[in-house]
Amino acid sequence: MVSRNATADSADSARLAFFEVISQEIRRPLEGVIAVTDLLQRQHLSADAQAYVRTIAEQHQRLLRILADTADLGRAESGALTISSQPTELRPLMDAIQDEWQLQAIQAGVSLSVAYDGEDIAAAVDAARIQQLFHNLIDRALKITRRGGVEASLHARRDGDRLTIEGRVRDSGPALAPEHLARIFE
Repeated sequence: MVSRNATADSADSARLAFFEVISQEIRRPLEGVIAVTDLLQRQHLSADAQAYVRTIAEQHQRLLRILADTADLGRAESGALTISSQPTELRPLMDAIQDEWQLQAIQAGVSLSVAYDGEDIAAAVDAARIQQLFHNLIDRALKITRRGGVEASLHARRDGDRLTIEGRVRDSGPALAPEHLARIFE
């Protein structure tokens, strides 16, 4: 007789394998889109055509984030999600987030401010997970904010040999109900 835990583990493994296969199958044609988009960006195009190509590149990045989030969801459900801490400079990390979202904020008619407050340090963090959190929160904030702004910040402070990192995303959009906030990462 197969135990309930063995059956659950087998189902989790199958689910994870499914997520991984789907992710790879979607990434392959996306690589072709990326290659053609890169070629187009090197061409002398009209301003309108350049804007279209930028939109393709932005949507490609968004789709890659969705794929990564989906794969992570599968890993988390199966208990296979890992955190990989590497020395990461925090200010450039936040600058990259600003660069990635600035155009989308402008297109939405919303001001975006991404800031780092702290010493110029490299902390042992999982940069991909920090980016994932900020991307999801900024994406949500831009969707619900019609005018005003979105502020994202990362604050690092030392307390002896400990480093505390605090991230925040604020927007001027409508407030979320407390019961929705409790489930925001589900």
